[in-house]
Order: sequence, then structure tokens, then C-alpha cells
Amino acid sequence: MKKLLVAFLLFGLCAAPAFMAPAEEPCGTLTPVRVLSQLGYQDTSGEIVIEPQWDEAGSFYNGRAWVRDDGDDRWGLIDTEGNSLSACRWEEAYPFFEGILSEDLAFVGCRESSLHHVQYGLVGRAGDVVAKAQWDRFEPAADGIAIIVKDGGYGFIDAASGTIFPPNWSFLTPVGHGLMLASQPAAEGDRWGFVTRDGNVLGEWWDGAMDFSHGLARVKRDEKFGFINGTGKLVIPCRWDSADDFSEGLVAVKTGDLWGFVDTSGQVVVKPQWQEASPLSQGLARVKKNGLSGYIDATGELVIPCMWEDAYSFSEGLALVERDGLHGYIDVTGRVVIKPQWEDAWPFVQGLALVEKDGLFGYIDIAGRVIIEPRWDYAGDFVQGLAYVEKNGMGGYIDESGNVVVNLEWDVVGAFSEGLAVVGKDGLFGYIDVTGQVVVRPRWEEAGLFSGGIAQVWKDGVRCFIDRQGNVIQRWY
Repeated sequence: MKKLLVAFLLFGLCAAPAFMAPAEEPCGTLTPVRVLSQLGYQDTSGEIVIEPQWDEAGSFYNGRAWVRDDGDDRWGLIDTEGNSLSACRWEEAYPFFEGILSEDLAFVGCRESSLHHVQYGLVGRAGDVVAKAQWDRFEPAADGIAIIVKDGGYGFIDAASGTIFPPNWSFLTPVGHGLMLASQPAAEGDRWGFVTRDGNVLGEWWDGAMDFSHGLARVKRDEKFGFINGTGKLVIPCRWDSADDFSEGLVAVKTGDLWGFVDTSGQVVVKPQWQEASPLSQGLARVKKNGLSGYIDATGELVIPCMWEDAYSFSEGLALVERDGLHGYIDVTGRVVIKPQWEDAWPFVQGLALVEKDGLFGYIDIAGRVIIEPRWDYAGDFVQGLAYVEKNGMGGYIDESGNVVVNLEWDVVGAFSEGLAVVGKDGLFGYIDVTGQVVVRPRWEEAGLFSGGIAQVWKDGVRCFIDRQGNVIQRWY
């Protein structure tokens, strides 16, 4: 099964949103309204409650909105009465909500005359400067933690308390449960470990560390791998030459050239004896011996003999296997359910599997029946009843019956998010809904996915946030 590269995977060239928007919509009681050349705010009845006086006006979030005066490229803060809380002094200003940081703190940015880039700081709801502009960039809050970066060093802000931890690490990223994967500065040995939201190291530092999986994290010391638990305690000693992630209570480990399995206590359940081993999936793990693949159960018993040139993990009760360059499927007993006949094939997703014949792609069901004849130049898995397809360089979407629901008229088609997908044509991007209807016409040079009803877009070097109707709710120059 070679990797299929479809157009929506290429869409990484269009940046994702710089923040995760909140689940709720912006404050619905007041919305920007333009009168002649100026913007103010109206209530739900259409009555103007804040007189038009700004060149740009952002949406209200948690009772605060950013506005920009005519002829001024900087933003100021107002409340729902129109009172100025902060003069127009910020070149960038972000809404007050938890998706970026919190309802009480907002990131702002300005460019000092001696600098060539914007630096970021914090303001409070009263417009007061909580932290002066000093950081080179920030990463929006995840798990209540926002990352800040300065001169290559990483720090963080605890959104709940507002506590700022200076950029003293060489790398930080939230991994959930109030923890961050962290790296010490190279001057201190370039060690890896985990930092808690109060800034303390979880346990000790390691030569390497990976994210937690099923309550355990893989760590490395002296070129050997082991696992720690959520308190930082080493529960599986660093004795293995390589290790995978836990799945269904077991993890594949390697000593020398052979793979076996251990449980969460470190007890060897399957002694190392296999050339290759994959994680357990639906009670079976793929293993390889003498160049051929088969399957063992959680006790290590070989339940499907090593007879396949290649094989993959079970998905929806079937596993993809290969013989003589052709692909088919077997069930958990090893019985051939769909004989090898396809040039290439992929695991089942939502009852359908993508297959290739004569260089074209189609879909089969779990009985091996061809549901959608191979006719597409490229195709992807079904997600929520739709699959991306491409023909003659143009992309669209089909349903599970093979009907085209989004016409193949786009140079680039992104994945759906909140019912909308990014589409591109002639170098400009917009959005369509699941029926293929153009919701936001292509006019942006870059566009990100919608999250919480908001997407980030760019044009002529200007970054904007738009709503689901394509209305610009805030922009920066």
C-alpha cells in the first residue's frame, strides 16, 4: 500500500487558523455596521447604539471589541458602551476568549522603531498593559496553556491564573493533562522531559521523550527506551533498543534485531522473535518472519501464519494483505474474504475501501463488491459520507453512492471543517458547503479552516478573520 497523496493533503500550503475559536459565537447583541465610510455598532433590532466613528471595527467577544481610527493603522479597545479602554496603539490585537488565551487577557502586538517585526504582549479587560510587548510570537492556548517565544526560547502562560513563565526552555508544546513536552537549552545538555503548568519538571530529564499514550510516555536514556507514568516515575526500565506506543495494553519493543511485546508493568508477554511487529489492532498484531507477514494475538500465539508478502493492521474486521504485487483482504481467522486482485488498496473506513486498478481509483465494500467503479485519477477516504476525488487535475467530492455532490471544478479542495471546505481556483481561495454551494467566493490568497465559526485568511499581505458568510470581522495591516 503506497501512500496516496491527494490534493487536500497538499493544502498545508494554506496556513491554518492562528487560534482555536470558542464554541460560542461572538457577542450577538452588538454587531459592526457601516454608515457611509465609518463603522459603529448596532443591536439585534438594527438600532445604532455606538455611533459610527471608526475605519475598522471588530466583533465583540466577552464585552470587548478592537477598533481602528480612520488613517491610523493601530487598534484600540472599547466596551459595549463605546467607551475607550485603550488608545489606538497596537498593530495587532486579538479577541478576549479562551481559544486564544482567556476572557480576561488578550495578546497584542506592536513594532518598535528599532525592530523589523511585531512583538507581542498582554492587555487586560480594562485596557491595562499586563505584559509589555516583548515576545517574538505566541501559540494560542491549548489545554489552558499558551506558548510564548523569544529569541528561540520557549515559555508559557497559564490561562487560568495568568501566570507568565519566561522563555527559558528550548522547546515547549502542550500534550494534554496540564503537561508540556519540553527541552532544556543546549547549554544545559539538550535534555527532554515534561513540565507541569506550575513550571516544575515532571520527574527528571531524559535523552529523549515522546508524548503520553494510554497513560505512559516513552523516554530514552543511553540509547535505550523505557516508559514513565503520569507522575514521572519510570515504570518500564530503559532497556529496549526501540519501542512503539501502547495499544490495547501492549507495546512492541525491540532488542537487537527482534521485536516482542511487553505490558504496562514492563512484563514481557511475547518474547522478542519477530523481524517486525505492529501495534495491536482489534486483538491482533501484524508480525514478520523470514520476510513474510502474519498475525499474533495478545498472548503471542501465531493465529494467522506468516504467508503474506506484506500486511497491515486490522480495520473494521478486515486486514489488507499483499501477494504477488496484488492486494486483497482477510478476516481475523485468516480467511481470504477479498482475493488479492487490486494494484493498490487501503484499509476500510466507514464500510468502504479505496482501491486502484489500471491507475484509477474506486471503492469496494466489505464483501468485495465494487460500489464505485475505478474512474478517478486521485481519491481519498470517506469522511462523514463524502470523499475527495480528482479527474484531469480538477477536484470535488462524491457521496457513498458515487454521485458527484461537489462539482470537479476546483484546482485545490480542502477537507471539510464545520460544514465548510476551502476551495481554490486560479490562485484564489474561498469556501463551499457540503452541497457544493459557494458560500464565500474565492478572493483570498490564502485561507485556513473554520473553527468556532471563524477562519483566518490573507490577501495583499493583510491578515483577516472572517465569519461563515465571508464577512471580515477583524483585520491587521
